[in-house]
Amino acid sequence: MRKILVVAIVLLGLVAVDAAARSYAQSTVASAVKARVHGVSDVKANIDSFPFLGRLLLQGKVSELDVTFSDVTGHGIDVARLRIDATGIELDRGVLVGKRHVRIRDVDTVTARAKITEDEIRRVTGADVRLADGRATITSAGVTATATIVVADGRVRLQVSKLPPLSVPVPDADLLPCAVQAKVIERALELSCTSHTLPAIVVDAIGAANLQR
Repeated sequence: MRKILVVAIVLLGLVAVDAAARSYAQSTVASAVKARVHGVSDVKANIDSFPFLGRLLLQGKVSELDVTFSDVTGHGIDVARLRIDATGIELDRGVLVGKRHVRIRDVDTVTARAKITEDEIRRVTGADVRLADGRATITSAGVTATATIVVADGRVRLQVSKLPPLSVPVPDADLLPCAVQAKVIERALELSCTSHTLPAIVVDAIGAANLQR
């Protein structure tokens, strides 16, 4: 019984150390990105990998890395939130030393999601646009109609029969480097794409030389 208790204590200690190292790495990644990216109000990072420390030290890999940017400006349209989910990350072990040593060396798949708020779309178009219940509606001359959403030629078009289409820009390739899809979420439009390439907003901040443009 005593041996079991000792083993349990050791295992709990290892789990605690692993969790602390992962938390430190998350903070280091977020700090490194924020220090090198302009036009954002905040950056958060989350690493999903267990055991984190063992995989990083032995393989230089983590299972998943999510980086979330808040209030991104300067990319064609204001983005309330940009979330970048990456899997199969090769991460420099220097992430355990400090933000100056954070480098992503390779990645498997990446999904980028940009949230454009209803208020921002209304500001850009000057129209009465509502985004709710999975639909975009436009009200004109007292009549409300559901709009069709089409992404083409770097624009998101909201189309209603017998009305001129409304158009807003897709955030540039620094944020969304692949073919974009659009869907309505509550009071916002979510633009997303999936590829094998990290967006430049991350690569320019913490990407290794082989990932640079």
